[in-house]
Amino acid sequence: AEKYGEDVIEGGGLKITTTLDLDLQKQAEEIVAEEIEKDEAKKITNGAALILDPTTGQVLAMVGSRDYWSDKTDGNFNVVTQGLRQPGSSIKPVTYLTAIKIGWTAATMIMDAPVTFPGTGGQKDYSPQNYNGKYNGPMGLRDALGNSINTTAVKTLAFVGVESMLQQAYEMGLSTLEPTKENLSRFGLAVTLG
Repeated sequence: AEKYGEDVIEGGGLKITTTLDLDLQKQAEEIVAEEIEKDEAKKITNGAALILDPTTGQVLAMVGSRDYWSDKTDGNFNVVTQGLRQPGSSIKPVTYLTAIKIGWTAATMIMDAPVTFPGTGGQKDYSPQNYNGKYNGPMGLRDALGNSINTTAVKTLAFVGVESMLQQAYEMGLSTLEPTKENLSRFGLAVTLG
């Protein structure tokens, strides 16, 4: 519209090419709406979905919010493109990749059990907890990642080191995780949990 004007956009016969799959897009919209509806009692009012083709990186479907046009919820906000959020558990694979690069394998065993890391520099001791409050005992790295186990991710990070993990993240394009002096002073073992 900025380049050609509204008249050309609305009736100029432009051909627009997209990677979106209309059927998949409709399914994604329905799924997001259904999932939010199921969780309304928990005061969850919005959600988003992004479906990519992993071989090309093309966007096949994108749902930015439950209802972009809603004035009752977080409408007119695209959570996918505008939401600056912490990465949550999506950062765990970076920690495990860092370990794999130094010789670990998908079968390397990690103990999922309670652990406390002593605080340093005046910080409190740190005891990561799993989401479900339970522990699974010995687990292969593959299963620990696949089940998003917090204690094993933190133990893995303690082994490989925060600086190495941040360097790996930075090399993967996560520019805000560059292992600068400032970042190294801000991030501890919890960084692998997002």
